[in-house]
This record gives sequence, C-alpha cells and structure tokens, in this order.
Amino acid sequence: MSAFTTIARAFKGGMAPKPARGYLIPRDVFNGDEPMIEDRRSFQYFPATIADSMGTNYQTKIIPGLSHPLYQWTSGNERTISFEVIFTRDRTYTAEEQSGVDGGDNKNYNAAYASSAFKGIASNNDPRNVDIPSAVAWIKSFLLPEYSTDGRGSFSSTPQRPRPPMKLILGMPGVRLNWGVPSLPAFEINCILKAAPVTYEGFFHDGTPRMVKMALTFAEIIQVGGTIVVQDGATMRSVGLSGYTLNEGGNKGTR
Repeated sequence: MSAFTTIARAFKGGMAPKPARGYLIPRDVFNGDEPMIEDRRSFQYFPATIADSMGTNYQTKIIPGLSHPLYQWTSGNERTISFEVIFTRDRTYTAEEQSGVDGGDNKNYNAAYASSAFKGIASNNDPRNVDIPSAVAWIKSFLLPEYSTDGRGSFSSTPQRPRPPMKLILGMPGVRLNWGVPSLPAFEINCILKAAPVTYEGFFHDGTPRMVKMALTFAEIIQVGGTIVVQDGATMRSVGLSGYTLNEGGNKGTR
C-alpha cells in the first residue's frame, strides 16, 4: 500500500494526520532551570523554512614571507536557529471573549486574560483562532528579565534582584537539531531567545489582529542548571558517518 493511498484513506475516514508543530518549554530560572512542562506552548503552524547557522573562531597569525596566514583555533562561535512563526484567526472575538479583552472598560485588563473566556484558546481547543496578543506577549516575555519572587507574578514589598530571561527548550519534531546533548531528544535543544520582531499583517473591522508574523532568533546554549555540557566534534562526526553514506572511494579519508 502506497503512502498516498494511506493518506487518502485517512482523509476519507476522517482521520487526517495530525500536523507537526514546533514548541517552546520554559526552564524555571527560580528552580535550577527545571523544564516547566505545564507551560509548554506550540506554534500554530510549522515554519516554512528554518535557518541553522554556526561558525568557529580562529586567531590569524601573520608571518612575513608566508603565502598564507597561520590560523590558531580559539573557540566555537554562536549557533543560531531562526525561523518565522505565523499566528492567525478566522474570526473576531465572541461576545464572551471580547468582554475578557475589554476587562470591564480596561479596569482589570491583565487579569482578564486569565479568565475562563480564554482557557479554550490557551489549551488549543480552537487552534484556528489563537488569541494573537497573548501569543505575542508570551513569546516576547523570554526577552525580559524576571523581577518577581517566583516567576509567576508574585512580588514582595522589597525590591527583587533581576534574574535573566528564562532559558528555553526549543522542539522541532522531525528536525534533528540536537547532536550533542544526551538528556534531550534529537529534535530538542536548549536555547535562549535573542530577537522576536513582530509584524501585524491584517486586522478585522474591530481592530482584532487577523494575522501576525514573528521572526524568531534563538541561540543554542550549553550552560543549564548550573553545569556546562560541551559539544564534541568527534561525536557529531560519528553520527554523520553512520547515516551519511555518499562515499565514492570506500575509505575514511585519504593517504
């Protein structure tokens, strides 16, 4: 049975394949960077493209009379993962949702988003109609430091020292982003959010955002939970050799 036949039967029987979605899991800066699994949120759509960039650093040594400079390796360079996420709505808010947005003439605006009117949206019960401002706020929060006592909005009467923005686990099911961290599956990496510019590209008649694009840039990190886990080129190379089979000579390297 071909894959096309299987997919056609799935659609005919009302069992369309569940789409893959990338996601973010915050790491609790107040509790040893423990993953906050209950706060995991998925992107509405899988990115159309993903850019994975990394370099390495060499110190140039100029020797008079040599045809080329000499290079001394010093360190690895930043690895960034960047892609665009899109959030959309098919409709404007219902009357119940709108009352939550307004918060009673904006008297209790922030608390309104915790009301029951938005529970269905937050739990993906209506994935075609994401509350776009909430999605934008949640993602951009990882650019800001933490001043609360617990990371969940609890403040004391005395000023709190700022903690850095929360670290994240970025998951992209099916994409092997992770080559060096055994504690995570192959499609997850530890990272920080470095940039998240937002572009609003459409609105309903009442001003409700219809579509927004966020250009996200993440940097992979190796310091999590008070420890540093370096990544090794030999490990990555062995993984590559085990699956990358285009070898015309039949030998490893040349003599």
